[in-house]
Amino acid sequence: MKPLAKKSKDTDNEATVWFNKLKDELVVPFEAKAVFDDSDSIPYGTKMLVTKVDNYIDMYGMLVEVKVGRFKYIVPLCEVELTDKKSVNYKLINKFLEWWDNLPSR
Repeated sequence: MKPLAKKSKDTDNEATVWFNKLKDELVVPFEAKAVFDDSDSIPYGTKMLVTKVDNYIDMYGMLVEVKVGRFKYIVPLCEVELTDKKSVNYKLINKFLEWWDNLPSR
């Protein structure tokens, strides 16, 4: 059995670069929908407004603040999907998600 890949300093540096890039370049707010099912708060398919890039945590990736009605939540960016595929944010978020999906085990 192969040992699990260890997170490197390069991964930490790349995460910081991605955090800064998303924080600086995403045009917020933007509409999205939930592509996860957190039945305690946000059901699958719920429309939401992404209001800011909040943080990066290894286990969850990039965290964003979303607003659903009058409530605010912090959720992983990988658990929301843009509703406007022609948005300037679409390509940037997809590039981040491609990087995130190809990381060694978290």
